[in-house]
Amino acid sequence: MGFFLVLGSVQAGFVTLAYDSFTGLVTEDPYATGIEYDRVLKERETEAALGWQVDAVFEPGDAPRTGRLVVQVTDAGGQPLDDVVVQGEAEHTGRIPQLLPVSFTPAGSDRLVGTLDFPNGGNWFIRLKVTQGDEGVRRLVELPVIR
Repeated sequence: MGFFLVLGSVQAGFVTLAYDSFTGLVTEDPYATGIEYDRVLKERETEAALGWQVDAVFEPGDAPRTGRLVVQVTDAGGQPLDDVVVQGEAEHTGRIPQLLPVSFTPAGSDRLVGTLDFPNGGNWFIRLKVTQGDEGVRRLVELPVIR
């Protein structure tokens, strides 16, 4: 019985020490983090006001881990946007993070196509930046790539 009383008091001491020493601060520079988050929220509001729809469809290729990403961008009324520029970057966050640029070329009046050749399988994330003049939106597309 005495052993458990000693063990309980030691644990209570550790809990008290942890509670008293935690400042509640989880970031090094909370002000800068808040300003950055405000920028992200403003960017999302601007994108929502544009009303653009970005549809990205992955079409697997004949060889393993290859294919095409077909992107179609429409305005708030559903009409295709002309003269859009799509930039992309494929990211794999496995043990060894990898970043691959993705180039898009026009394929018809309302679609852009990016050729993909992944070095390994797993979940890949394609970060798209779609711009037309000074306006633009960002999208994230997740692709499960089979080995």
